[in-house]
Amino acid sequence: MRIIYFDLDCLTLSHVGAYGYHRDTTPNIDKIAKNGVVFTGCYTSNSPCLPSRAALFSGRFGINTGVVGHQPPGDQFRYPGCSHDHNNEMPMFMRHLRKNKIKTVSFSNFADRHTAWWFHAGFEEFHTISLKQGHETADEVNAAVEPWMKLHAAEENYFLHIHYWDIHSPYRLPDMEKRMEEWKDSPAPAFPDAKTIKKQYAEMYGPRTPRDLYTGHKNDKAPHPWMPGKIANRKDFKLLIDGYDASIKNADYYLGRIVDILKEKGIYEDTAIIVSCDHG
Repeated sequence: MRIIYFDLDCLTLSHVGAYGYHRDTTPNIDKIAKNGVVFTGCYTSNSPCLPSRAALFSGRFGINTGVVGHQPPGDQFRYPGCSHDHNNEMPMFMRHLRKNKIKTVSFSNFADRHTAWWFHAGFEEFHTISLKQGHETADEVNAAVEPWMKLHAAEENYFLHIHYWDIHSPYRLPDMEKRMEEWKDSPAPAFPDAKTIKKQYAEMYGPRTPRDLYTGHKNDKAPHPWMPGKIANRKDFKLLIDGYDASIKNADYYLGRIVDILKEKGIYEDTAIIVSCDHG
């Protein structure tokens, strides 16, 4: 059994072609979906990033694991009644696989970004891509994954976790402006319309609202020039969406390169491929 799990940070299904999105953001994911199973009623039980993966890899809700946010004390993973041992009645997913003779491998900066060292529990191989803590892009991830794939992809009985952060803001591809040109003449989603944006900009306050998107950055400005500092009109909204969609397509491209390796080695049809996200 070969299982490859593509973990796409901050992707929402409404921007995936297989779910009806009008832009060609996910050609490789769409091909996988066409011949696979597409979930339409799958929800994140806890979010954002840290609580979501704690729930996903433990199979338990945040109220049970203790991980309900990004700040202490709600970011500490806890097993009831355990200190120096694991609770075998509630095994982490990767420990459960490994006990059943599945080689477990991860290429991800997640544990380093969130100091979530419990995420290492059960992985036989854990590749921290860099010290960028999630600010790496998919080309950097694949620079580590592809050599591994060429050596080991045809082996039996492994679970491979590949984590792409491109879709997480700030949108930061090396050729961001060039990639955003693809959407120059493509309209952003119809909602929110100009009237809604104007109303929300006038009435909503606080972090992550239309007038305060980047609390914590210097002068509350966008962290990169190709991201809007606020959403005051449809032009601002389109700029944000264009960057988001460019980032999705970049992650999709590098996902496709992994699929190509599977096909080159003649094991594509014998590999279970899972594509999902932590939240969106």
